[in-house]
Amino acid sequence: MLDHGWAQYSALGYSGTNSGGNLVIENSQFDHNKDGFDTNSQNNDDSPSPQDGACPKNGTSPITKTHSCWVFEHNNVHDNNNPNVPAAGSAAAGPTGTGVSISGGRDNTVINNTFANNGAWGIILVPYPDTETPPPGQNCQGGVSGPDNFCDYDDWGNAVLNNTFDHNGFFGNATNGDIAEITTTPGPTNCFSGNKHPDGSPATTSPSDLQTSKPKCDGSTATPDSNPDFTAQVLCDSQFVENTPCPPGSNYPPQTKIVLPPLPTKQLKTMPNPCAGVPSNPWCPGRR
Repeated sequence: MLDHGWAQYSALGYSGTNSGGNLVIENSQFDHNKDGFDTNSQNNDDSPSPQDGACPKNGTSPITKTHSCWVFEHNNVHDNNNPNVPAAGSAAAGPTGTGVSISGGRDNTVINNTFANNGAWGIILVPYPDTETPPPGQNCQGGVSGPDNFCDYDDWGNAVLNNTFDHNGFFGNATNGDIAEITTTPGPTNCFSGNKHPDGSPATTSPSDLQTSKPKCDGSTATPDSNPDFTAQVLCDSQFVENTPCPPGSNYPPQTKIVLPPLPTKQLKTMPNPCAGVPSNPWCPGRR
């Protein structure tokens, strides 16, 4: 569980490669990052892939009352528009101006959060086309393999429910807004319901009918939708594929100079016993 965390001034405020099962992220704040929060599937040493929030042993979550035990709830995800942060490797490809990215992730629940002032998108659900050379023993588990180490992880079975969205997408590029989705292979549909603006109007989505065409996660299979307009924009913003040309007229803030703000003068509270329950390590010697 991650409770009352605060992540700022990073390429990814949170990175959860291949982390799933019983995981709850709640009551936390993600702001002033390039990409506020990212969970993804990857064919790398964070094995095993894929990222899957399904409950172990086909159990049921006491929070969602479904078979999704990975829950992102009661968080404040705002103002993640900062390209001037340290970044390296795949983390550098987080799209600037995005609150939450679910990249090739499955069976996750995003419920009762606030997404505000993210210039590109509040939340995106996209595949993760991994092209890195995997370490020994990793074989694209859960993905669709291709030549030259290519491994595609699609996103499916995720629920985005009852979130509040306010002033997202102000970069003003095509598809910028509250929610956007790409799917590339047949799989259990993602679902979207009850996502609204503070005045009660429905959240904006790309494709535009997500909340009417996919209101329930009932295990039904959705027709893949590559959403070409959104695909072009997110590839432009992230430069996941280096030197991807941007659609005419599109504009995302580039990195100019890395800025590391000073630590707060008022010390933040820490956990009363941060070593409790953790394996023995150099910071917590003698733990079991």
